[in-house]
Amino acid sequence: MPSTGWRNLSDEDVQAIVAYLRSLPAEGSETLPNRLNVLGAIMSLPAPIFVAQPPITEPVLSPPTGPTVAYGAYVSSFTCNGCHGSDLLGDPDASVPPLVAIPLAWSEQQFIQFMRTGTRPGGSSVDGEAMPWKALSGLLSEDDELRAVYAHLQKEGAKYTE
Repeated sequence: MPSTGWRNLSDEDVQAIVAYLRSLPAEGSETLPNRLNVLGAIMSLPAPIFVAQPPITEPVLSPPTGPTVAYGAYVSSFTCNGCHGSDLLGDPDASVPPLVAIPLAWSEQQFIQFMRTGTRPGGSSVDGEAMPWKALSGLLSEDDELRAVYAHLQKEGAKYTE
């Protein structure tokens, strides 16, 4: 469960997801009650490999929708940061590229085209498993959402080119 990124969702967006899930018809068999076995008991012990996130005690609001840097930062917090890091610098050891370099190489329209088709400006395709562009394209169905992410990438990339 990607709780680190999804915890940034606004209360309104979380409520929309809950409403959508509740609108779906029930499927499958009844869920069995949970029973904790020895392995589960060991895994539930406090251990340094599990890091608790601080509780959210205030309402979480999203910036107004639109092709703005603020909205792009909000959207990328739950779409990009999980793989590319909160600084969007990627991880060369895991073959995850830095996103902050995209505005230096691609126009906004090329970025949108890539996110819609999985095809880079030069014509090569990206591995859909490594970069889930189809799922992200469905999640970010409005071009203004992608314009917002691009604007955020431009702003973040500017920090490294000054």
